[in-house]
Amino acid sequence: MVEPDPKIGSHGKASGYTAGCRCDDCKRAQKDYIARYRAQKEQSGDYDHGKASGYTAGCRCDDCKRAQKDYIARYRAQKEQSGDYDHGTNAGYTAGCRCDDCKRARKDCIANYRAQKEQSGDYDHGTHTGYVYGCRCDACKRAQRDYSMQRIYGLSGQDYDAMLVSQGGLCASCGQEPDNKNGFHIDHDHDTGIVRSLLCHSCNVAFGMLREDPIRIGALLKYALKISDNSHKPEVAIP
Repeated sequence: MVEPDPKIGSHGKASGYTAGCRCDDCKRAQKDYIARYRAQKEQSGDYDHGKASGYTAGCRCDDCKRAQKDYIARYRAQKEQSGDYDHGTNAGYTAGCRCDDCKRARKDCIANYRAQKEQSGDYDHGTHTGYVYGCRCDACKRAQRDYSMQRIYGLSGQDYDAMLVSQGGLCASCGQEPDNKNGFHIDHDHDTGIVRSLLCHSCNVAFGMLREDPIRIGALLKYALKISDNSHKPEVAIP
């Protein structure tokens, strides 16, 4: 249980989370805020395209990614110009500063947190926080997976598991089991961010390298069949 930061007001609201508080009420409020925002935008079809707010809400089109990158660049430039990066604090590191003082403060923050959790035996098991601060139990690894999927694709752990069941636990393309230890990749539309299916590593890489182009994929298939038909013929040496 994370206690509220007494220096920050608006507890239990998304504004409290934005201000830096990570108590359970503020984290829950932030999660609810993002969920409502996404639902509203999905219903209206308007994701604030071309704005950092669109990226934050879950859109990954080129315009929103560019806007997010520009927003971070402006924020950093503003902080560098003012010289106010909360230097020597974890907040400075989180905001993007990588000076020696901020890196040291970040390292100390993590070390203190781990020491506190090791002493109490409570590593926030089953949460993203537990994973970030060093725990690798199955529950924390699963929570990290779910956190990453939600952040990147807007896909919950339950949604992922449902997709996996619907595919019979196999790749949507080749019908095989995962071919590496990291499991399946989430195939999605890079313009809209819409999730399509789960692919094994090989199919996901091949699909991307072929630019998801049906004509190019078809041409490669014809070539594969052609050389397969000729595989029984003896090789001819090239002079």
